[in-house]
Amino acid sequence: MLALRSAPPVFGIAEAERIARDAYGLAVSVSPLSGERDCNFRVRTADAREYVLKIVDGAADPQSTDCQVRVLRHLAEQDPSLPVPRIFATQTGADLGLVEQDGISYATCLMGYIPGQLLENLAPKRSLLMDVGGTLGRVDRALHGFFHPALAQRLAWDVRRLPELIEFADYLQEPDVKRNVEIVFGALKERLPALRGLRSQAIHGDCHPGNLLVDSAGAVCGVLDFGDMIHAPLILEPAVAMSELLIHAVATPDELSTLLEGYALAQPLEASDIAVLYDLITARHAVTILVHAWRGRHNENGARVLDKSAANAAPSLDHLLKLDRAALTKEWHDAAGTSPGSVANGNVVQTSVSSRTRSRSASVDLGRRHRLMGAGAELFYEKPLHLVRGEGVWLYDPQGRAYLDVYNNVPLVGHSHPRVVEAVQKQIAILNTNTRYLHDNITLYAERLTAKSAHRDIHWPTPRTRALLIAGRCDTKCQLIRSGYD
Repeated sequence: MLALRSAPPVFGIAEAERIARDAYGLAVSVSPLSGERDCNFRVRTADAREYVLKIVDGAADPQSTDCQVRVLRHLAEQDPSLPVPRIFATQTGADLGLVEQDGISYATCLMGYIPGQLLENLAPKRSLLMDVGGTLGRVDRALHGFFHPALAQRLAWDVRRLPELIEFADYLQEPDVKRNVEIVFGALKERLPALRGLRSQAIHGDCHPGNLLVDSAGAVCGVLDFGDMIHAPLILEPAVAMSELLIHAVATPDELSTLLEGYALAQPLEASDIAVLYDLITARHAVTILVHAWRGRHNENGARVLDKSAANAAPSLDHLLKLDRAALTKEWHDAAGTSPGSVANGNVVQTSVSSRTRSRSASVDLGRRHRLMGAGAELFYEKPLHLVRGEGVWLYDPQGRAYLDVYNNVPLVGHSHPRVVEAVQKQIAILNTNTRYLHDNITLYAERLTAKSAHRDIHWPTPRTRALLIAGRCDTKCQLIRSGYD
């Protein structure tokens, strides 16, 4: 089973420098980076360009390596603003290089280096946990439609493999730990039919705090290591992250809802997803404990990599099993904006509501609005629309109904455009004020704006259009266009 054993290839600094020179034409200085199954180096050129050189596990399936390259190409195409590594070709234009050592061939890959601190070394605030969830949601949204045969790999870290790993429970020396793992296995076994019916797609599958980078402003700046990608239920993505936050002692159970909320804002979830979330989180704990136990018997070096995680996983799992599952699940429903299934004609009907606000009601108290904002606060339409989020050209109400928006900012870039969101997040983390203070950005903005219009002919309204404007009859963009004024 893939990833049960951990045995990265062994290459020295001099060998890494030679590979960078021969395969990629780079004269570099090199320093080692950690890696569970691959040998990784940080490389730096004389002109300060930085990369990561990855020498892939010799036992890795070539299909799996190809999948990692293709998914990074796919993400760069679908959402260029995502903080994921970029692939750099060899001197011959190939995505992968090839090096031999002791008669064994190893694939090599050169990726852009992303500076930042590992999340596992931080005590994240609520805003960072929200950003972690939002970033993972954006990754999964960009992964829609991606497929590769390697996504069907039998991966030990896939919690759906727990029935295969449970045979190693006898390796566990502490009776309480063994009992908890068996409880989790029994619960997951009952959930497997439901899991097979959930929305599934390609997911990262291993977003633990050692695979997430954070910048100096406290935002996620890197999602690393796509080597454990699988085709799996979508909810497994946040479940793995939530479980690993607990295992790495980065967050408490009370703080997990924030990550889930951020994820659901970017990638809406359904009630049926949340119904299995507790089982997936506890199952990831059990998998960590069992993989470590197996390695303790068969792969000592690999076991040392997991010593700290496994030591934390056992008490964390014990704590989770003592918590009120129903209360946690309700809290997660609230965070994700989902409502539990309702029963109609004897059948369970799943409903889903996602929101970019904390409002969960299908209607707004207009009297309260008028009292707080004044009756003069104008609303469109006799029956005003209650909108909770926007994406692209669409606006959504609390019931999930979509409305095509041809009125607001859609003719420019659409709602929730990732580049606009990223730019706003970066600026708000630096400065949020007005133009009555000196700041370079406003003059740069003015220069760029005037440069765009300097060479364009300006067409003033025709007399008829001016008359319509004065009369208040041009109340839509379409009327203005038909009148010759846009």
